Amino acid sequence: MPVKVGKYIIGETLGEGAFGKVKLGKHVETGQQYAVKIIEKKDIAANSMAANVKREISIMRALKHPNIVNFHEVLISKSSLFIVMDLVKGDELYELLRKRGRLTERDAKMIFRQLVNGISYCHEQGIFHRDLKPENIMMDGIQNVKITDFGMSAMTGLVNEAGNPNHLLYTACGTLYYCAPEILSQSGSGYSGEKVDAWSCGILLYLMIVGRLPFESEDMNKLTAMVQTGNVRFPNGLSAQVVDLISRLLDKNPETRLSVANARHHPWVGDSTVPAAMPAVVTQQITRSSPSSQSANGTAFPKPTSSSSIQIPPVAAHIPLDASQNHLAARDSGMGSSQPMIQTSSNSLRQSASDVRAGVSSLSLAESEASEDHNTKMASLAVYHGRGEEAMIEFMKETLPGKSEAKVMETVQKLAEAEIECVEDLEAVARELNNKNDFKMWLSKEAGIPVVTSMRLSQRLF
Repeated sequence: MPVKVGKYIIGETLGEGAFGKVKLGKHVETGQQYAVKIIEKKDIAANSMAANVKREISIMRALKHPNIVNFHEVLISKSSLFIVMDLVKGDELYELLRKRGRLTERDAKMIFRQLVNGISYCHEQGIFHRDLKPENIMMDGIQNVKITDFGMSAMTGLVNEAGNPNHLLYTACGTLYYCAPEILSQSGSGYSGEKVDAWSCGILLYLMIVGRLPFESEDMNKLTAMVQTGNVRFPNGLSAQVVDLISRLLDKNPETRLSVANARHHPWVGDSTVPAAMPAVVTQQITRSSPSSQSANGTAFPKPTSSSSIQIPPVAAHIPLDASQNHLAARDSGMGSSQPMIQTSSNSLRQSASDVRAGVSSLSLAESEASEDHNTKMASLAVYHGRGEEAMIEFMKETLPGKSEAKVMETVQKLAEAEIECVEDLEAVARELNNKNDFKMWLSKEAGIPVVTSMRLSQRLF
């Protein structure tokens, strides 16, 4: 039975993952359809997902590009989080490959060109996806690429692990078949998010034009060794340019690996035609001293002849890689096998009303019974949106007239320790609690705000 959440009617289930569902949402006023990702709060707490959810929302809000699924807003009920996104009416790249087998170079180029355009844009914003795979590449009805699922992404200046002078990342995460070798061997010393995305783009391009992955094994230890030291073998019939592009993207040395931005300008990507095919099969040793090293000839490699020959490991239950790691399971595929994912355990965060709200500028409370006066006051907070701590200080000075600057800053600091870092965060808590006394009590108990200050803040919002 359809359920109304905010201004949306929530309908049929479009997909289901380990930690939530994606349902069809219809705006009651415009009739526009959206995809609504629903995550239960109890699952967020039980799986220490608060940091991931906050990061994903903040990153999605920052991205506006034709090849990225657009974020619209977040709604909150007592038990669930609703992330409203563009509805993409089409297949995942995963499903396209299952139906068609390998693609022609021309078709693969059309998809790859859009993929690197979208990822290059992300990198320009200081955002690194870190989990590029066919399941996270959507295709609409006219074959436009839409990149989705930024749950494992990092953002320079937002995530602690990315906030360092060299912009290095340290979390071992992603899906092993598409995972760069340095993530497996250098996560302790840091790695470039830009270069691991480039590696994943190379794996995806190989998969599209060959019909199978370059590194495959059901034994995780063997698969890890193949990713770190194995050669890439190319079948007959591929053009010299696409072999060169894949070889540069799958360079095991991240220092000499082609970046996604440079991949956009590679001759194969820019050429509207498909170059002449190579006459011989090659086995490519990717580890090399410079990006311009040439490939070596090797033994024959049978090329797929039909869609039945495609071998894409589906996502299902997680496979442990190391006892010290906490792994995220992905959605069931019904294919009976699994795709390994890796991610180190995240720090346990306090469970509070602010756990999932950093960086969210527009939060609506589902099934709210707030008064018109309360709604008016809340609407007036929009002038503070998008300016972070600066606006928070301004808001506090206006709300606490007569307080010294030191007292104002002390209040701001206490709220920050409770993960209320901007006016949007404070607004989100008020909307969820939806009660002046409960909000005042939350400020006092959870954030340690003095009673008088809590009263003034409550009066400002209710």
